[in-house]
Amino acid sequence: MPKKHNREIEKLAKQINALGDDVADLGDSDDLKSLLLIIRRPGWTSVAELAFARGVVESLRVQVQAVAGLKKSLVEASEE
Repeated sequence: MPKKHNREIEKLAKQINALGDDVADLGDSDDLKSLLLIIRRPGWTSVAELAFARGVVESLRVQVQAVAGLKKSLVEASEE
């Protein structure tokens, strides 16, 4: 049992490291800074497309906040 448990811990450690890399990549906002320049171009989008883009941005914000909450819960629970 201990060997299997240790293997499972190692798998979890690899997943946590991968998650850390994913979170770091998500924190790179250079593409969003570029997007801020793009949306100010004349004729960038129609009213409908603008509404869609606003909806996508709001949805992304909600999802990122949910992920941050889950991450916090995982770390806090692990410390118990």
